[in-house]
Amino acid sequence: MPLVPIPAVLDCAFLMLNLPLVTWLRFGVWMALGIAVYFLYGYRKSRLAEGKDGSAGRHAALATLREWSVVEGRGWRRSGA
Repeated sequence: MPLVPIPAVLDCAFLMLNLPLVTWLRFGVWMALGIAVYFLYGYRKSRLAEGKDGSAGRHAALATLREWSVVEGRGWRRSGA
């Protein structure tokens, strides 16, 4: 039984719950900015988007994604299968 991790998680939760609201708002804004930068950079610098992996580029990737779908909650399945 982990004797250190459980109290550590409880202590962290206690400290987080006692932070002021303005701290959480700042955290949310910075998190949103970070996620936006991360995805925009990835979108622009993607090898798949540039066609460097042997595919036809971004349009081929979107076409591939459209072929797959979630089937009745059992996971991803190819549309025609």
